[in-house]
Amino acid sequence: MSSENPQQYSVVKENGERVVPATRRPDGTWRKERRVKDGYTPQDEQPLFQTKAIMARQGVPLCPGLDDAEVVARMKAVKKPKEQKLAQLKEKPASVSKTSEKSIPKDLPQATSQETAEEDPQAMLEKDMRKLKKKIRECDLLVDKHKNGDPLTTQEEEKLSKLTLWNEELHCLEAGLSGLNLK
Repeated sequence: MSSENPQQYSVVKENGERVVPATRRPDGTWRKERRVKDGYTPQDEQPLFQTKAIMARQGVPLCPGLDDAEVVARMKAVKKPKEQKLAQLKEKPASVSKTSEKSIPKDLPQATSQETAEEDPQAMLEKDMRKLKKKIRECDLLVDKHKNGDPLTTQEEEKLSKLTLWNEELHCLEAGLSGLNLK
């Protein structure tokens, strides 16, 4: 910035006035010369305004007691959670992940021990019932699609084959829920 010499843009005329000389614009026209006071600094050269909070933060280190270079090195060393997950997925062999997927049915709701301890049995039954009702609604849409003559994919056919199982499971859950309500 030109805070050391603000008069470099201005010129002193013979009569003692300080002016910014006329300049030519890119389109060929001329700007008029302008009179300025002593100590004038052009708008482009004005320092940015800084609040008290910003000025106070400038002298504060990233981590008191450590060099800034050491703090930056430690921050780079720490992996982000997404990067850690990607690294773990790359390390797993493909055969292990395929066998684990086959052994666990996708239909069963998977809940951790903490979730089951926190929720009451009635809420869990209602949640499972909502899931089953959604699957049954989707199957009803697929039946309508099939009646209209649209071809079904293999996944859709597999879903339709589970419809009776889901209906039976829903009736069992409803019976279990009514048994809980009676107690």
